[in-house]
Amino acid sequence: MKMPEEVVNDVRSHPEWLPFTLSDGWVSTPDEGDHTHCECCSDRVVLGDPCLVRYLEYVSITFCMTCFRDNKDVMADWMRPPKQV
Repeated sequence: MKMPEEVVNDVRSHPEWLPFTLSDGWVSTPDEGDHTHCECCSDRVVLGDPCLVRYLEYVSITFCMTCFRDNKDVMADWMRPPKQV
């Protein structure tokens, strides 16, 4: 699925979410339980699923591998550490 513009803008408006990392198995954060959802397509991501993720204090920002593959150009930018100003 092509990344919706509103998702791209949402991530770009939160530089503290960067960088994302590839995970070979999603791990729950305190407020998520046994699953979360892809920010792009809303597919369910369960414990142990590979994904692109940024773990925050209580939740994770997660993208499934299908959306990662379909949006490699955007995801590559998000995997780089933010530029120091």
